[in-house]
Amino acid sequence: PQISFGEDLMSRVSYVMMNDDGTEKMHDAIIKALNKLAGQAAHAAGLKIRDIHELVVAGNTTMMHLFLGVDPRELGGTPFALANRDAMDIKARDLGL
Repeated sequence: PQISFGEDLMSRVSYVMMNDDGTEKMHDAIIKALNKLAGQAAHAAGLKIRDIHELVVAGNTTMMHLFLGVDPRELGGTPFALANRDAMDIKARDLGL
């Protein structure tokens, strides 16, 4: 879903720099897509979406920032600063999943 905000990572960071609600819009698009995929996977397995208890997400630095709703502007310059370097355990409901 991020392609609508830019063809590449730097375009997406630029989108956030130029749009105050850019991080929120991209985060919401990611969450909407993941919720749709989870629903489809549950249905295909004959389950309900509430039967999904864990989800593992991996991606590049920019994608992870946007998934978590963290402003990625710092990634637009060098040297860039990561918001977090460690694995995170977050409740799905806290992200909107």
